[in-house]
Amino acid sequence: MKERSETMENTEIFPMPSHLPPFSRFWIWLLSFFFRKIKFYKKNVALIQKYLKKGAIVHVIQYENYMDYLILNFFFKVHDLPPVLLPEKSWFQRVLDALTGRGRVDGGFRRVPDKNTKTGQQFILFLQRGGSFLSVRARKEIDAIQELVELQKDLETPLYLMPQAFLWSRRPVSMIRTLRDVLFGNALNPGRFRRFVILVRHCRTAFVRSGQPLKLQDWTSEIFGEHGMNAVKEIRWRLFKFLSEERMAVTGPMSRPRTWILESVLNSENVVSVMKEIAEEEGKPIEKIQERAARQLDYLAADYKYSFIWMASTTLANTMEVMYDPVLTDREGMERLREYLKEGSVVYVPSHKSHLDYLAWSHLLHVEGLVPPHIIAGENLAFWPMGYLFRRMGAIFIRRSFKNDRLYSTILRQYLARMFQEGYSQEFFIEGTRSRTGKLLAPKFGILSVYVDAFLNNPSRDIRFVPISIIYSRLVEEGSHTKELTGGEKAKESTSSLLKVFGVLRLRYGAMYQQMGKLISLREFCERLGYDPQNITERERRGLVESLGYEIIHHINKATVVTPTSVVALAMLAASRKGVAKVKLMEHSAKILDFVKEIGAPVSPLLDNWEASIQEAVDLFLKEESLEEHRIGSETVYVLNENGRRALDFYKNNILHSFFIVSLIALAFRTFKSSEARMEDLRKRIDFLFGLFKEEIVYPHHFDVERDLEKAFDYLGKHDILVREGDVLKIGKLADLYVAFFSRMFSNFLESYWLVALGLSHLVGKRMNQKKLMKLLLEEGKKMSLIGELTRDEAFSKNNFLNALTYFINRGVLIKHEAFVDTTVTVLPRDLRSDPKKLKKAGSKRKTDLELSEAFNSTEALEEIAKEIRFYLDGEGSMF
Repeated sequence: MKERSETMENTEIFPMPSHLPPFSRFWIWLLSFFFRKIKFYKKNVALIQKYLKKGAIVHVIQYENYMDYLILNFFFKVHDLPPVLLPEKSWFQRVLDALTGRGRVDGGFRRVPDKNTKTGQQFILFLQRGGSFLSVRARKEIDAIQELVELQKDLETPLYLMPQAFLWSRRPVSMIRTLRDVLFGNALNPGRFRRFVILVRHCRTAFVRSGQPLKLQDWTSEIFGEHGMNAVKEIRWRLFKFLSEERMAVTGPMSRPRTWILESVLNSENVVSVMKEIAEEEGKPIEKIQERAARQLDYLAADYKYSFIWMASTTLANTMEVMYDPVLTDREGMERLREYLKEGSVVYVPSHKSHLDYLAWSHLLHVEGLVPPHIIAGENLAFWPMGYLFRRMGAIFIRRSFKNDRLYSTILRQYLARMFQEGYSQEFFIEGTRSRTGKLLAPKFGILSVYVDAFLNNPSRDIRFVPISIIYSRLVEEGSHTKELTGGEKAKESTSSLLKVFGVLRLRYGAMYQQMGKLISLREFCERLGYDPQNITERERRGLVESLGYEIIHHINKATVVTPTSVVALAMLAASRKGVAKVKLMEHSAKILDFVKEIGAPVSPLLDNWEASIQEAVDLFLKEESLEEHRIGSETVYVLNENGRRALDFYKNNILHSFFIVSLIALAFRTFKSSEARMEDLRKRIDFLFGLFKEEIVYPHHFDVERDLEKAFDYLGKHDILVREGDVLKIGKLADLYVAFFSRMFSNFLESYWLVALGLSHLVGKRMNQKKLMKLLLEEGKKMSLIGELTRDEAFSKNNFLNALTYFINRGVLIKHEAFVDTTVTVLPRDLRSDPKKLKKAGSKRKTDLELSEAFNSTEALEEIAKEIRFYLDGEGSMF
C-alpha cells in the first residue's frame, strides 16, 4: 500500500565516512538500528539528486537538534549522496580539530556555504535554536538566510534551500503545556532525553519528507534590492509554511480541551439566542434549557483521543490482512489529498455499503501518515461498548431525524462549524444509510446543508469535499442485505450482534478498493452555478444544496473501481436467466472490460491479468454457493442457484452506472423488433426509460443527456453494433452479440416496476399506509417469483419497489400524504433528568399514506401503465 523508501532491514552497517567528526560516526553506528526503521521516501532521494546536479543544497530543519543531523547523514550515505556537516562546532569538536589539524574544510566538505561552494555539495541550516514554547522567533536564522542571499549574489553556483520535515508522531500537539514539556521540552522541540525516547518508541512510524527547494538566485537582484529584509522574511515564511503544513496533514490542528470546544458552542450567539427563545416559549428558566442543551451536546460530541486511533488502526491492520487481501489504494489520489490537507481541513464523503466503511478510510489515512477525520455517525452505533470506543476515535453521534427540534439542530450546526473552524477534517455518509443494492443511493441533504450554511455564514473560508468510493470484492453483510431486500427487518445494532461479527473475521473476502474522486470546492461550485454566497436567496440555497449532493454522488460513481467480482456478476446476470457456459462467460467479461476501459472508468489492477482474475472471482462465488459448477463433457457451465441472483446483483450494481446510457439505447432499440429504427422514435423511448430509471441511477442536476447519448452512439457505431445512417439507426455486424447483452442489464428493474404497477390496484378507491402497501407488494412479489412470473429473482426487491413508488409519485400517478406525529419531550420525568442515556429523543415520527390521483384511480388506467412498462420487457422476444 505505502510507498516506502529503503527500510534498511537488509542493509549492512556501512563504514562511516572519514570527513564526519568521530562522535558523529560513532552515534550513527550506534543508533543505526533505529535509523533504518525511519521512512525516507524514494521521492526525497530523487528530488535531492535532481537539484544536486543543478547546484548546492542547503537542507533546512525547523529546530536545531543533533539527532536529525545524524539521520540525514545516515540516509545520505545509504543513497550515495554527499554528507552534510554541522555549521557550528562544539567545544569538543574544536579541540579535536586543533589536535588533528582539521580546519574549516573537512576532506573537501564545507560546514557552511562560501564563495568556493560547488555544484553537488550539501549543507544544513536550522531555522530555530531555542526560543520559548510556541515561539517562532529566531533572529540568528534570519541573519543566516540573509547571509546566504548575499552570498548568492557573488556565487555562480545556485544555492537551493530544501526544507526537511521530520514527523515523529501522529499524535496531535496539545495546546496545554504539561510538566513533562517543562522538564524535557515540548513535543515539537523536545530535549535530548525526550528526543531519544521518541526515537526508540516511534522510529517505525516516523518519516522524513523533502519539500520543493527555493532557488536563492530568484531572490537576488531586483527582488532583494526592492524588498530587502522583507524578502528574507518571505523566504523564511515559505520554509515554515511547508514544515507546518506537513505537520498539519499528519497530526491535524493543535488540540484543545473538549470542554473548551463544548463551552464555546454553548456560548455562541446562535445557540444562546435559540435557548432564550425556547425558554420564553416553554415558560421555563433559561438554566433548564441550558442544562438540556449541555446534555444534548455532550452526547453528540466526539472525544477524540489519538491513543484510541492508534489502537483501532493496529487492530484493524491485523484484521484487514486476514479478511481483505489485497487492500488497493488510489496512490495518486493520496498524494493529491496530502496537498489538500496542507491548505486546510476537508470533508470526506465516502460511499456506504458496509459498517467497515466507518473504519476503513480512517485506518488508511492513519497508515498513510495523515490525520483521520471526525466521523458523523447515527446514534444507533452509540451502544456500549462500541459507542465509548467510537466516540474516542472521533465519532459524532447524531439523531436520524431532528427536523422539529430547533435546539438540537442549532447545537449540531454550531458544533460542526466550530470543529471545522478549529481545522478538524470531518466525514459523513451522504447516502444516509448503507446501500443494500450495491448502487449509490440518492443523496440526503440534512448534514450537507449544515456545511453549506457554515460556508454561507463565512464565505471567506472555503469548504472542500472529497468524494470517496469504497468497494469490496465480497461484502461481510451480504446475507443481511439480501434478507432486508426481500422484506426482512433490519437487525438492530447491539453488543450481541457485534459478538457475532467475530465469527466472520477469519474468512477471506477478496480485495478492498479505496478510490478518491475529484475534490469539490464549495466556493468554486457556487461560482459555476452563478450564485453569490453573500447574497443568496433561500430558493438558491436549496438548489445549491441539492445540486452539490448530486454532484458528490456523481463523482463517487466516477471513482468506483471495476472489480473482477462486479464483472463476473454483470456478465452472469446479463447473459442468461439461469446459467452460462464458461466460454460465453469469458466472452461477456471481455466485452465489459473493453467497454469500461474505453469510457475511462477506473479498473482494478488485478484485471491486468483478466482471465485469471475472472476465474478467481468465479471461484469466490462458487465457494459461497452463489454459483454451481457443472461439467458436461469437455464443457463447463456455471448455474445461478436460488439465492445466487440476489447475491450477484449487489456486485453487478456496483458498476451498472457505467452502462446506463448504452443500455437504454439497446433496450429501446429492441422494442422495434426489426433491423432499424427511426432516430426520432428511438429518442422518445429512450427518454421514457431515462425518466423511468431516474431513481435507480443517480446523476447530477446539470447532467448533459445529449452529450452522453452522442458518446454512446459513437461507441456503438465505432464497434459496428448499431450504426447511424442519417435519421435511422441500423444493426451492425456485431449487433447480435451486444444489443441483447446490453439491454438485459436493466431487465430486473423493469420487472420490479411492472409488478408495482400491477400492485397499485390495491389503492383503487382508497388511501393506504405506505408500509401496508409495501407488505402487499412483497407478498405479491414473492408469489410471482415462486410461480415464475418474475423471471429474475433479484426483481423481488424492497428497494426497487420503493424506487418504483417514488417514480409513480413524481409522475403524478400517486399522491403522497405525510404527517408528523410529535414525540418531542417538553417536560422531562424526574428520573430521566440526571441521566442523558435514558433521555427519550426529541423529534417526530413520520406517517406516510398513498392514494391514486384522480386520472389513474381505476383498474383500466393502471393496466395501461403496466402494459407501457411490459412493452419493454416484451422486447426481449425480439430478433436479438
